Amino acid sequence: MNTGTYVFITFAVHGIGGTQIYVRNKLLFLQKHGWNVKIITSEPGDNIMVKELAPYEKDIVPTIVKNPGLCSRNEREAALQRMSEMVGTLGENVLIETDFMAATPWGEMLAERLHARHLILLIQEDYRLNAPKYQNFFAWKYDRGELAANTPNAVAQLLTGYRNVPSEASPFLQPYCHNVVEECESPEFDKLIEDADYHIGSIGRLNKPFVLPTVRQLAEFACKHPDKHFQLVLLGGSPEKSDIDNIQALQSKNFHIAITGALFPVPLHLLQEMDVFVASAGAARTSYEAGCITIAIDAIDFEPIGIMGRDTQLTIARKEHTKHNSLEELLTEILLSNKQFPKPPIVIEDIDVEFMKHLEFLKGMANKQLYYDIRKLWPSYLKRILYRIKH
Repeated sequence: MNTGTYVFITFAVHGIGGTQIYVRNKLLFLQKHGWNVKIITSEPGDNIMVKELAPYEKDIVPTIVKNPGLCSRNEREAALQRMSEMVGTLGENVLIETDFMAATPWGEMLAERLHARHLILLIQEDYRLNAPKYQNFFAWKYDRGELAANTPNAVAQLLTGYRNVPSEASPFLQPYCHNVVEECESPEFDKLIEDADYHIGSIGRLNKPFVLPTVRQLAEFACKHPDKHFQLVLLGGSPEKSDIDNIQALQSKNFHIAITGALFPVPLHLLQEMDVFVASAGAARTSYEAGCITIAIDAIDFEPIGIMGRDTQLTIARKEHTKHNSLEELLTEILLSNKQFPKPPIVIEDIDVEFMKHLEFLKGMANKQLYYDIRKLWPSYLKRILYRIKH
């Protein structure tokens, strides 16, 4: 496959997060290399922060977050017909990429309808899956070279208990999303920075599971050092007001919290004012590659993986049975000890190199077009009946 129509099925183009930046980056790369790109989403919204995604804000099919077996035949047909019309073409020169688990059955059904090819490239943080039906589907896609994920060991974790996949055979494609930092003016955010002994930063959505437990640990750390003034600067937001309220409730006399809300791009000078960053997943790599000392947090157990560049290059989950320091120990070492911590160098990666790996991966997909029988993923008849009664 050289060029053709590339279809993303993703959850949203509105707002800002790693997935939106990844899709934008790959969209631009594919267009530069002659692809016609379509984006289909499941979630409506009008807060478009990435201008390149604006043309796709109306291409929404909310049904695709549901198991197809919970939909009536008419609902399934309507969703597939709408997506087919959005794509507007068919044949093996159509490549469909789904990036979240609920969308994968729909991607497979749409590919069958269009005689297209379907790549599952999962972009998530937690790959624990106790669902043999889905594991059978993912194992089938793995065998055909049509499954990859965003971390080196993710596919192996996804199939744990169903199929033994060695870590070295776990397909990994980096969904590059770290290029959100620019040198730009931001007077409305600059005024949020207070005089403090130490500034701690974090980038990313505030509704992620690790955020509140991490802020709580930071508040406890500050409480143990009442002679110091700490400010936590959260470069991100949440659609839920309760997330903001719960975070702000952890403030104290010597621990203040500033929240910027969702922003794009992220001003470089704001990052450079921080003494240390505490973040997870792609956001940890963003601050690290911007030249900031960064503690990466495990997205599964919410404990530190380590200091990036010294202890680890991992940002989502540590390797199994790996010892780690507590957040208090790492903050004490970085902020309160006499050790010198030089800031890491700013990293500018060649995005095209990463995305060329994506195109190379497509060449390894099975030549013979076959499609999984998605009916195997449907809930039991009784569960389907109960669902329809309730809805």
